[in-house]
Amino acid sequence: AIMLFGVMASSRVELDTISFNTVIYACEEAGQWERAMQLLRAMALGQVESNTISFNTSIGACERGCQWEAALQLLGEMLHNQVKSDLVTYSALISACDAAGELAQAMQIFSALEQSRVERNTIICSAAVSACEKGGEWKKALHLFLTMALRDVELDTIAVNAAISACEKGGEWEKALHLFRSMAQCTLQSSMITFSALISACEKGSAWEEALQLFGATVRSGVETATITFNATISACEKGSKWEKALFCFGVIAESKVEYD
Repeated sequence: AIMLFGVMASSRVELDTISFNTVIYACEEAGQWERAMQLLRAMALGQVESNTISFNTSIGACERGCQWEAALQLLGEMLHNQVKSDLVTYSALISACDAAGELAQAMQIFSALEQSRVERNTIICSAAVSACEKGGEWKKALHLFLTMALRDVELDTIAVNAAISACEKGGEWEKALHLFRSMAQCTLQSSMITFSALISACEKGSAWEEALQLFGATVRSGVETATITFNATISACEKGSKWEKALFCFGVIAESKVEYD
């Protein structure tokens, strides 16, 4: 698509918004964020109208390239040019800041949604919860998660896993278990990340019985088990002076294909 675009341009074929958007999207898919921005600038120079798709794909390219500052700059241009922003815009921006570890920026963008007419959805809320979790702000993550439920925003596995991981980092194993039970009520599928975070939370809280129960649930569910899950379970048993249980877990490791350390 990029090569064809070059041929069209050199042949003086008139290029329109659709042509530019197609090539910017190809740049996004190829991870070429700089070229995507160059094409967006070329649209302005060539007096070709840029629309929401033009900016969203460019912001998406910046997100993939971990260029959160460039993505924010594009949002500023959208507002200046009175181009309508939407869910895709803000989701990509929050994800870009999340990937760069810029929690403050991610939360500013999330808060800006209150002032806009863009309705929060599952993707945006999950990205915000994930940003809080990675930033070590477990209280904020949990608050956002509960806000999702209160506002009838559909919960997904990403949001629940992020909230559970945030509780694990904050040493709140009981809250993590409560969130896990909410997954069952919402018929959400638990994953390796879910069980690993839960068992690690219980291990940190010296809740060896709960850790063992979760370990059993992991085995029964058929979910792929990570080394960290086994280590946390064994550590929980060790803290509870339950060496027989620890040996049992070690035996399960030996029978599995998981590499242990």
